[in-house]
Amino acid sequence: MKQPASRTSRLRIISAAALAGVIIGCVARAVKFCIAFISRIATSGFDADHSNWWLLILGVAAIAVSALVVRKIVKVPLEHATKRIKTDLADGTAPLPRRLMVAPVGVNALTLGMGGSAGAEGPIAYSGAAIASRIASRLRLTHEQTLMFLACGAGAGIAAIFKAPVGGMFFTIEVLAYPLAPAALLLLTVMCLFAGLTAYAVGGFHPELVYVSPAPADLRWLLPIVALGIICGLYSLYYKWCSQATVGLLQRIATPWKRNLAAGLTVGLCLFLFPALYGEGYGVLQKVLDGHHEAITAGTFLGPLTGAGALAAVLGGILLVKSFATYATNSGGGVAGEFAPTIFAGGMLGALFAIGASYIPGMESIPAGSLMIAAMAAVMAGTINAPLMAIFIVAEMTQSLTLLLPICITSGISYAIANFGKFSKTKS
Repeated sequence: MKQPASRTSRLRIISAAALAGVIIGCVARAVKFCIAFISRIATSGFDADHSNWWLLILGVAAIAVSALVVRKIVKVPLEHATKRIKTDLADGTAPLPRRLMVAPVGVNALTLGMGGSAGAEGPIAYSGAAIASRIASRLRLTHEQTLMFLACGAGAGIAAIFKAPVGGMFFTIEVLAYPLAPAALLLLTVMCLFAGLTAYAVGGFHPELVYVSPAPADLRWLLPIVALGIICGLYSLYYKWCSQATVGLLQRIATPWKRNLAAGLTVGLCLFLFPALYGEGYGVLQKVLDGHHEAITAGTFLGPLTGAGALAAVLGGILLVKSFATYATNSGGGVAGEFAPTIFAGGMLGALFAIGASYIPGMESIPAGSLMIAAMAAVMAGTINAPLMAIFIVAEMTQSLTLLLPICITSGISYAIANFGKFSKTKS
């Protein structure tokens, strides 16, 4: 890659990358605030002891309103933002249109705030790419350098939304597969660090999820962790199959409003059955990590029941339908991300595994929260096919570096199982 042009010093370009990171970090926290604000209003009448039929309507509204805003106001497709960023990089489309600096995150706040079961990372990556590319354009950088800013801005968006600078860097490396020369790597590092740390500071210096393992990992964890990795890999295969089936079914519906209605009803039904699927699900994950398992069964038909059986039944139901809810949100008219849902699903799978492990002698001593953290990264690695990104995003967003070894083991096994067919074809 060419070195920066002589008219613009390296220091000026690095300063621009830092500025882009700060702006992206602030935008990420603004989106989080908007999602939480809309969610509080939308769920103000939630009854934890009974089923909430109005969640059916809210699911339809989340998709319909988002799709209407995109079609009538934004007038630019925003779904599956990561694929669009990769296409823009491949086609050399830079800088991105100004409307993409705000539109993806604005509509995402509506989608998730009103009940869409997905994440905020795709839209903020798209907005981050637009912000960084527009800054590069204002500096009159070369087209190649503007594309470099675009790729780094997308990674900065991931770093900001998860408060995970290293995870954001690996998003650009693994998911976008952007070739990095030393100059590009330096800019990526600067932008992701400033974005992640800005989001962390503006967010009150709190990690996205708080967990401190009550016991350090040791050799007694090895077999359970390996078993968890295998289960996560198999679940990742199921998750990807469901996602492909959901997208395929929705694509067969040619009329936009009919597709929005079908997707909205799917999301609404999932929310009605399992309210824990609402939005990103981090609030439920945090409560379960803190030991408050009633957050999983709240508002379900099993809500009045207690005990491991009822909890396991709800967890199993959530795991079965999570992928359908996520891809109905993302492919049916909503604007959201696909990474956070895999973290949520992994957390639920880890909690379910912990229930079963508690009945096996020698395994009951492993903290349930530690199993959840390891499973979060494992399911993300298996479904997104980006193990390094998954490892560092989960380790950073939960500040669980002491669990890095079990996180790496489960993620590696899950990724290998979920991609076994690809490895076999490559070998042959």
